Amino acid sequence: MVPVHISISNKRIDFLDNNSYTFAMNIIHLLILPCIVYGSTDTTWDYGALGPDMWAEAYPLCGNGMNQSPINIVTSCTVYKQFQEFNFSVGYNELLNFSLTNNGHTIIAEYGNGSVSKLLVSGGNLDEGMFELQNFHLHWGLNPRQGSEHTIDEKKYSGEAHFVHLNHVTSQIAVLGFLVEGVEHLENSAWTKYIDVASALKTTGNTTMFTANLTSLMNNRSNSDNFFRYNGSLTTPPCTEGIIWTVFKTPIQIRNSDLEMLRANLFAQDFREPQPKNMRTVYRSVFQQESSSRAQDYCCNTRKKRSLFSGAVLSYSSIKYYWAIIIFTYWFNGLF
Repeated sequence: MVPVHISISNKRIDFLDNNSYTFAMNIIHLLILPCIVYGSTDTTWDYGALGPDMWAEAYPLCGNGMNQSPINIVTSCTVYKQFQEFNFSVGYNELLNFSLTNNGHTIIAEYGNGSVSKLLVSGGNLDEGMFELQNFHLHWGLNPRQGSEHTIDEKKYSGEAHFVHLNHVTSQIAVLGFLVEGVEHLENSAWTKYIDVASALKTTGNTTMFTANLTSLMNNRSNSDNFFRYNGSLTTPPCTEGIIWTVFKTPIQIRNSDLEMLRANLFAQDFREPQPKNMRTVYRSVFQQESSSRAQDYCCNTRKKRSLFSGAVLSYSSIKYYWAIIIFTYWFNGLF
């Protein structure tokens, strides 16, 4: 996800709070918001020599943040939560003009500048109020078997589309993420037109106009009630934390030949690998979840204790197993 503003903490900012610290944070937000909501042409990072492994040199949070994005979503470790239905304004179903710009990292599509229609989304347990679309952009990889930033049960996809929204009252950012499945044959794809136009923007700063229907780009929002939700960060420097992430499970489809055009004409790749989940909870919107491997169940659902004998972290069942061996050994040697 390209740089956008988020809150410093997970709490909503109260501009009427008299606490000096909160007031100072609000001032910082107001100063940096115009710089990072609409993308950046920052040359201190990229996806090559100054790629993700190097970001922490200039942006420490990229290396030591505890709530970084993207992540690998382990479905057996997710927690069911009931969510409100998403509500999209009528503009999402209209054919609208967007400006496409090569910002040196990806192609960013922005809408606004006096436009009559507002692109607003609410519901989905995002927050109180309305979230307005700020930009959308695409991530891809070196080949069809990589490119998505989030993965599901270690499965990589060919890319990932991000639709970045801002609540102007709370300054909270919410991102709707759609995984991309690369396919060989696909007709009448809204993304084909986007890629045809975007591929011509070969130099940083190049811009052009593009007409699109957002609902079509979102695959008509099919299965929009099946998604994952967690608290994360920007996936690009400065890697600021506090983003509300919604990752839809059903991928959108883009032709592999279209993704190859992006690799050949723009950037070979523009994605970040999954980061540690740490202690965060990932919620799912669908109650029924497919069964998962025992290894996954062990990793996230088993209560673990530290063994007195090896120093390793063991499950309760493992500790009982070792005690059984010890008791049998004592019995066999006539000590009992």
